[in-house]
Amino acid sequence: MIITKFVEKYDQNNWDEFCWTAAYCYNKSSPSNNNFSPDYLIFAREPYSVVDFGKIKLEGKKNLEQHVQIIKDDLEKAWKKAKEQTV
Repeated sequence: MIITKFVEKYDQNNWDEFCWTAAYCYNKSSPSNNNFSPDYLIFAREPYSVVDFGKIKLEGKKNLEQHVQIIKDDLEKAWKKAKEQTV
């Protein structure tokens, strides 16, 4: 029902113009059962918006292997918790 928030009240012929917006909203949202957004479960991070770029904190440099291992660990934890909540 996200698209209904964007479609004009009486002229509903423009619903297709808002599919990308609805998909972005859905992918950024967190369901109440596991608190992980679809984007996090796929990419191991929340999507950035224009507002988010001003809030980014630069961390110390990591090498590629450390970065990959952190992402793998985070995804495994998130997938396990999401699976436990949906089964």
